[in-house]
Amino acid sequence: YEIVKTLRSPDGCPWDREQTPYSLRTNLVEEAYEVVSAIEEGDDENLREELGDLLFTVVNPGRLRNIDSTLALNGTNQKFIARFHELEKRLKDSGSSVEAATLETMDTLWNQIKSGDTV
Repeated sequence: YEIVKTLRSPDGCPWDREQTPYSLRTNLVEEAYEVVSAIEEGDDENLREELGDLLFTVVNPGRLRNIDSTLALNGTNQKFIARFHELEKRLKDSGSSVEAATLETMDTLWNQIKSGDTV
């Protein structure tokens, strides 16, 4: 936060002062592709670096709109936990479990839960 605050200050970087969440879209996509490339290459050192770049780039649009990235992540964590509990419940109701279910079954259920499907 402090780095971005400094860059966007009157004495900071003109490029950073001009950025908006909308203008940062391309950077987000580029950094995501660089993470994918590092994964495909199997280069863990490069992956660590690219993940750092992506994380920095991901929080910037929120910072520009005063969105606390910690609160955003905590909300996502709670959503993930609730979805996983629902996945476990659906598997149990069908006579299965996380350990016994196929990845295909779990993907299907996860996508149903994510879309709000109550079946």
